[in-house]
Amino acid sequence: MKHNLAAFALGLSLVGACALDGSGGDDKPEESDVKGGVDGKAEAWGSSDNPALFNTNLEYRVAELPRQGAATNTPWASSYWPVYQDSINFKWGAGDPASTKYGKAFGVTGIENAVSQYHGIDAQAGRTACTQDSQCNAAIGESCSKRAGATNGRCIPTWWGICHAWAPAAILLPEPKKAVTYNGVEFRVNDIKALMTLVHDRTESRFVSLRCNALDSEQAISFDKYGRPNGGGSPTTCRDTNPGTFHVLMTNYLGKQGESFVYDRTWDGEVWNQPLRGYRITEMTEISALEANKAIGVTVEGGTTVERTGSATGGAFTQVGSFPVTAGSNLTIVMTGTGDPDLHVKFGSAPTTAAYDCRPYESGAAETCNLTVPAGATQAFAGVAGYGT
Repeated sequence: MKHNLAAFALGLSLVGACALDGSGGDDKPEESDVKGGVDGKAEAWGSSDNPALFNTNLEYRVAELPRQGAATNTPWASSYWPVYQDSINFKWGAGDPASTKYGKAFGVTGIENAVSQYHGIDAQAGRTACTQDSQCNAAIGESCSKRAGATNGRCIPTWWGICHAWAPAAILLPEPKKAVTYNGVEFRVNDIKALMTLVHDRTESRFVSLRCNALDSEQAISFDKYGRPNGGGSPTTCRDTNPGTFHVLMTNYLGKQGESFVYDRTWDGEVWNQPLRGYRITEMTEISALEANKAIGVTVEGGTTVERTGSATGGAFTQVGSFPVTAGSNLTIVMTGTGDPDLHVKFGSAPTTAAYDCRPYESGAAETCNLTVPAGATQAFAGVAGYGT
């Protein structure tokens, strides 16, 4: 529905881009990156990163989503109990590690070996044997990892661990506050956290987006000329998550429900699961696809960009001017501003309210015309109708 306005000011950004031949390949931005996709979304979420995969009862209206929020129960900090340190067999302070303390307190033997076999160094028996770090691959962060008292070890990436267990434990369970003693064995706070974490190693989860299995440190991921991953499994696996998906989930869970969730803070094959504790949105400004591309330094390839600004009065029609075009090329005209103006575009002659080739007729000033220049056309004309009286 259109709203009557007495007067308005507007800004016009116009771009006429010549179509590239087939030599452009993957270096050319996708059409949706410039033109906008379904419902104006340049890169809409898909079947792998739809927020509904998390929850089917979500709020999607931007105006109803809080600008800030925090988890009611703040997730607690802890180690990710890395594999190269033999998981919770690691002796983090004075005295025995958490695994040994558990065995003593509950009369269980072989705990340390079981931890190593399933979560620690012994679980990596198939990796490169070593006696020192220089024998390992530093490019992927490997360390020569040895069990306590051993002289031989295995090359294990230092980022491997059980952060996927710590993150849900930190969300679901209250943080230990003080040491406790059981059967004469003192469990300090980090011991308790270690045991709580390991218990959550097999936690079931639901997630959005895809897994990128390639490592940037190994140069296993290729990029297009704009820095976007377009290799390493597939163009999508290393390119998500969709920003809109993240915004919807963050504002619904932390903002509306006060609940934390886990996110992987790295984009490539390394996985660093972290529980979110809060967020704050500092700016919410709607911009056009053209403005977004300009903000990150993307320019139209093989064409020209022209910008015009002006103002019009309600009830009047303002001719913005003409622009040279080439038959068969793509023409994108983007209008932004304030008020409720109506964009009109026509090839060959100036548009009127009755004669035009494109009239988006959207509510508000944000309107876009995406056109293919017809045969014989050498000029495109743009005009703006002031809506109202």
